Amino acid sequence: MYRIRLQYTKCKEATWISHLDLMKVFERALKRADINVKHSEGFNPRPEIVFAHPLSVGIESNCELCEILLNEFYEEAVIVKMLNSTLPSGIAVLSAKYVDLKVKSLMSQVFCANYEITFEIPEKVRENATPREIVKLNTEIKTNFDKFYNQEKILVTKKGKKGDSIIDIKPLILKKEHIADSKYEFKVRTGSEKNLKPELIVKAFEEYIGGEIPYTIKRTKITLA
Repeated sequence: MYRIRLQYTKCKEATWISHLDLMKVFERALKRADINVKHSEGFNPRPEIVFAHPLSVGIESNCELCEILLNEFYEEAVIVKMLNSTLPSGIAVLSAKYVDLKVKSLMSQVFCANYEITFEIPEKVRENATPREIVKLNTEIKTNFDKFYNQEKILVTKKGKKGDSIIDIKPLILKKEHIADSKYEFKVRTGSEKNLKPELIVKAFEEYIGGEIPYTIKRTKITLA
């Protein structure tokens, strides 16, 4: 038996595929590619696939990870080619490498993740704005966000099974870096022990400014412990 780790993209229309449907996408792709995958035992055997950390619907990524157990050895480049011939648009395997079967599960190794969050000027405003006005608007977004982030605590309302609660998410943010205009990169705790969804950073900012703001999010790195 062999354990292979894949890095793949999830972008464009594929960002709207739910995690549950993504699992089905990979199961179908493996079957169409005729890859000899190990299946679970029982009445409803399923391919042995483990994903690093579910990605929220609507978020793009070029660094997703999953591991598959194989009954047969394939060259890494061959696996990449076989899967890319059967995966849908927006999902593409970038690389593959074999890992030791004794290493703990991929999901349990996830420690943190990096995200790019871009706050955008509303389309209707952008259409009628001059280049100078766009620069000014981006500067205003950055100024407001920096004031928001420099608070001692970043409080946000989080919905849960037992109702809403107010939490401080700042301890879960390991690093913040301004990239350009109103684009930032965040490194946040991710995984089964401590986890911060990047959407909560946006939600907290919206609560701070008292209104909604268009944005996009892209996951750029998953760090394993």
